[in-house]
Amino acid sequence: ETGRIPMKKTSGMVPPIISKLKEDIEKIQASEAEIKALSFNYAAMLKEKEEQLVKLREENGSLRRSMESSNYKAVSGNSNGTLQRSPSRMQRNTDQEKTSSVLKQNGYGGGASQVIQKNGPHPLPVHYKGDALVEERAYFASKQASLENEIKQLKQQLRCYSNKEDDTTRRLEDENKRNEFLQQQLNELKVDKEMIAKGSLYEELVNMESTTQKVDNSTSDVDNFSDVEKVKDEMASLKKALQGAFHERDRALQNLSRLKQHLLDKDLEDQEKMDEDSKVIEELRAICEQQRAHIVQLERALKVEMTKQEESKKTINDERSRSNEQIEDLQYKLANCMNALESKDQELLNLQSALGQYYAESEAK
Repeated sequence: ETGRIPMKKTSGMVPPIISKLKEDIEKIQASEAEIKALSFNYAAMLKEKEEQLVKLREENGSLRRSMESSNYKAVSGNSNGTLQRSPSRMQRNTDQEKTSSVLKQNGYGGGASQVIQKNGPHPLPVHYKGDALVEERAYFASKQASLENEIKQLKQQLRCYSNKEDDTTRRLEDENKRNEFLQQQLNELKVDKEMIAKGSLYEELVNMESTTQKVDNSTSDVDNFSDVEKVKDEMASLKKALQGAFHERDRALQNLSRLKQHLLDKDLEDQEKMDEDSKVIEELRAICEQQRAHIVQLERALKVEMTKQEESKKTINDERSRSNEQIEDLQYKLANCMNALESKDQELLNLQSALGQYYAESEAK
């Protein structure tokens, strides 16, 4: 405590002005003690608010860790799930701790004034909440962008699979049409073969009957050796023509058999190709279904993450508003106390200077 100012003993009656000055000095000393008590109370209040800010910081950190853990479980199973704090943010936290220690060491008066003059109009650092909000927004924005990019890639793969499926289906339809056309040609060739065989046999039968009838008629009417020779020659030419017809028929049958075998081989090859294409189509459909299910799951996870992001933004904004209100209130009270203290100090200095001047005049007399 500041001691009382020593008063010199003078002989005779003390003038009334000295008594008034003594009373003023006692009032100033009482107000100074009151200011000291207020300063100590304000220092205790500042310490309490600092503890509240530390608790809020710890709650914010636990909230962020829980959000990171939930994001880790919902989106990626192989991520390490831990966010690294940036060097700039670590430096800001160090500055905050240093400022808090300065406030604790300086209990009142000039110490608080030095803190205000050093740090400007906002002595308590609370920008870490804004930085945390910016980091949360950046984190959720990057996660949302990665999810949207993955969904876009999956949709593109799904379109590629759908295009492949359409191409395979188109090829199958073309193969079916070609098989139907070849089957129709085969049926037409079979019908033509039967008609040719029946027509040639019927024609040969008619020729043989007519030739036999001619031979019978000619043998009955022939009287000499030259007519018999002519008939034999004609019979030989007819037999030769009949053998040629048989040969043509056999060759046509061979060509027909070869064409039929070729069509059967082609049909078998097309059937195997169709089976392979059907398997490919089934595999593509299964992959498409898996991709669709994955896309739906990712979209749901994205909605959940966006909801959590909105809730986190709201919580951080509310906490930031409450902290700003408390800090503004404390700053206002601190400014009032500092103004009162400065005014009291100025009054004390004025009174001391007046008292010194009075003593000087008294000694001069």
